[in-house]
Amino acid sequence: MEALGQNFGFILYRVEGKLPLQNYSIDDPVNDRSVLYIDGAEVAINNEPLEEPFVYNISSSNLDHSKEQHSFDLLVENQGRVNFGIFMQTQRKGLHNSEIKLDGRPVANITTYSLELNSSFVDSLQQLKVAPEGPWIQVENFKHQNAPAMYSALLYLSLHEEPGDTFVELPGWTKGNVFVNGFNLGRYWEIGPLKTLYLPGPLLRRGNNRVDVFELHRAGKELHFIDHPKLF
Repeated sequence: MEALGQNFGFILYRVEGKLPLQNYSIDDPVNDRSVLYIDGAEVAINNEPLEEPFVYNISSSNLDHSKEQHSFDLLVENQGRVNFGIFMQTQRKGLHNSEIKLDGRPVANITTYSLELNSSFVDSLQQLKVAPEGPWIQVENFKHQNAPAMYSALLYLSLHEEPGDTFVELPGWTKGNVFVNGFNLGRYWEIGPLKTLYLPGPLLRRGNNRVDVFELHRAGKELHFIDHPKLF
């Protein structure tokens, strides 16, 4: 991650291969939380950094046999760094001098995607249009699956009252980040302990407020804005 000039967010490593395939492996540890997808479908989650080489045995049920070429995506999340001790200078996120292998053979054609989720990236989402003119899809036309996706909504506030503090609750959502009017409000995770994110009134404005949610797994159907925190 650092080799690409990226400090935080996510990084995705994509390789492609042809059948028959038995396993996908990485010969060195994966630094931080990672998720493996085959042809866009989630097949493995590692919630902790892997201290040993990673091997995933490919099941025939994971593959669409009508396709000749298959994609293998490893999404690594930078969940943070320690700010003390000898590891401050050596913390690397993502893959560091590692080889991705299919059936034990190193893959040379690795495509890397940087998803830093900085303010310029979030602001650029507002310029995109809804299908067919652009990549956004209306929720009622979207096929929900366990895969990363960005969701966007508008929160309308009265024009006659000053916005106050509120709390964002995400029932049914799994893990991801919330952005309000381009501001990174923070992370949420269904395992807790916090069940809400604090949303200060000064981040809101009268009228329409844009709320973007980057969900890594299963998305919920609603966002709740409530007047009290849920701490556990």
